[in-house]
Amino acid sequence: MGEWWQNSQDATAQAKLLDGFTKLAQANPANDDVASTLMLMSNYGAANDGLSKRALTTIKTCLTGPDAKEIKSEMASMDQQNQSLADEDRKLAALVGKPLTIEGRTSTGGKFTSAELKGKIVLVDFWATCCGPCRAGLPDLKAVYQKYHDKGLEVVGVSCDADDDGLNTFAKDNDT
Repeated sequence: MGEWWQNSQDATAQAKLLDGFTKLAQANPANDDVASTLMLMSNYGAANDGLSKRALTTIKTCLTGPDAKEIKSEMASMDQQNQSLADEDRKLAALVGKPLTIEGRTSTGGKFTSAELKGKIVLVDFWATCCGPCRAGLPDLKAVYQKYHDKGLEVVGVSCDADDDGLNTFAKDNDT
């Protein structure tokens, strides 16, 4: 590993070291020390991503010991997580440029839909009366509303409070 780290800027030297470990892995497929070393090589000091991936590929394709099996299991789990994140990113990207509708009940028992605000710029503020930073930000939020309301800005407050009465009292007392 010392030689690997010393050559962290030299991909050619590291590739030669990795070639040697790949041959060692092929000759000793159950060797957990080789699996652990290749994992370290992948995670620390690789000169580039390709070398890091090659070390992992060697574990996947050549090694069969208990440590290698655990590493493979962890890699499979990470691959699933990465796939889930990529799926979520694709879903979010598909929403760009499309209208967002927020619907729910008001704290006074009415119904709300942001569809009624079509054509307006809508700032959605998630907050709670028990949240100090939320309360501290109210004057700034009111100032933004007053400054831009005539230009089409609307503010929709989504309360995380569980108690409508407390929320309504706070709103009345604070002119929100």
